[in-house]
Amino acid sequence: MDRWAYRRRRVSVLVVAIVAGVATFATSQPPNEAHFDVSTPATVALSDETPRAAGRFILTLSSGSLPFATDVSPVPNGSVWFVVSGPGGAGGSDQVQITATAVGIATPAQPDPYQAAPSWPIGQLCRIAEPCRREFDISVEWLQPRPATSIDVRIAANVSLVYDRLESPPPGATASWEAGEFTAAAPPPAVPASVDLGRTTLGRDSPMIARHVVLRASAALLADPTSTGITAYVHSQVGEAQPRQAIVTMVADDAVDKRPADAAAFIQPFTGCPRAEECVRGFTIVARWMGTKPDDTVDVDWSFDAIARFVDSDVIPSDATLVAEVDKRLDLGLASPRLQGRAEGSFDLVPANGRKGYRLRLVVTPPDLGNAFFGASPPGVALVRLRAAVRDPGGGPADMVAWVTGRNYRSEVGSLPLSDDGTELQTIALPFDGCFPTEPCVGSIEIFVDGRGDRDATISWDVAVELPVPSERLATGQITVEAARAP
Repeated sequence: MDRWAYRRRRVSVLVVAIVAGVATFATSQPPNEAHFDVSTPATVALSDETPRAAGRFILTLSSGSLPFATDVSPVPNGSVWFVVSGPGGAGGSDQVQITATAVGIATPAQPDPYQAAPSWPIGQLCRIAEPCRREFDISVEWLQPRPATSIDVRIAANVSLVYDRLESPPPGATASWEAGEFTAAAPPPAVPASVDLGRTTLGRDSPMIARHVVLRASAALLADPTSTGITAYVHSQVGEAQPRQAIVTMVADDAVDKRPADAAAFIQPFTGCPRAEECVRGFTIVARWMGTKPDDTVDVDWSFDAIARFVDSDVIPSDATLVAEVDKRLDLGLASPRLQGRAEGSFDLVPANGRKGYRLRLVVTPPDLGNAFFGASPPGVALVRLRAAVRDPGGGPADMVAWVTGRNYRSEVGSLPLSDDGTELQTIALPFDGCFPTEPCVGSIEIFVDGRGDRDATISWDVAVELPVPSERLATGQITVEAARAP
């Protein structure tokens, strides 16, 4: 199909609440802070034949929505943003990128810090105490369409205003969205790059894999940054039956904040590179097991992808190249050397608020391993065993439940029933989640058991921690596990 045939094809679109968005007045915020939120959704069908669509949203604000500052309240703040959800949302297997341009505004959209969605502060779009009508050109593109397949992409246009020191939005504050029809649009010429990161199975014995990817852009590719949009992301498919049992994160080598981010988020990899000069950037991509049962496993199929688009152009510049390659890899599996640590003990449930319970905190400390895990947290896994001994078994059920969490609480699975008859409960905790090589790691595990106030019970616990490491040289130390009652 030729370029202009795309423009003649129509994309199926369902727009809900075309004239007025859904307005929400929120007063259950911090004291003297009122929120005014308006959102309008639209659904666009994309396919392998029409992977890109474009449309327009129009925001209208009354002059009373952005009043002058007074002795009572300052000028309101807020933002406008556009987000994709559904099959193409962040973390999904069908990556869909959304781009937005505010008509008449030179300042480009910035990624929303929470959803990586294009956004603007309201002060860049509208004047104080004046009616505001702002149009936004929106495009969505399915980056890796599957043959003979279509997906429904949900787009939401949002405006949120915050009025400090007010109990409710000021009189006369109104806002509405209009959504125009989305139509098929030809994708601009593009240079893609992709590297397959392989397929693997994660589990308690194989808790982590990591890849370091180098992305290289030629001078011709970066000759005109105003007309070349370059996006990089990780395409991952995690076992559909266990999507929460793995997380995939990515960190750029030159990132100021080294904390891992969702690898499915779209990034601009060559920000800050000199114009018309070759530029090389590196990225560390990590897949971590997050299972909660000893036998949990999950399959991960992933790739690193980048694409350079030449907006408003019909040709790709000569010598424009984009290349991705893996230069380092780390696979921690059953054959990897291991550090180990273990502790056991028992405690009695004690009265508290009409019930009986106890909270135990374990401090878990590995030896100093430096940057052995490509900047990621040490992938230690703790097998936690609990067993209850009720002192008067004939007195009725003790109704005991246990909560077991790791350092970052992401391994928490909610309450787990703890049997009265001494049957062992086994669960998993991740004691080092959130530790990074910039400072010494002090991990932790918390065990909390709660039961009826009229029953006495003793809880026996056993915790065994294993940490696979990249080499035998690093497996010479030991993990310490020390028990102390949590405050």
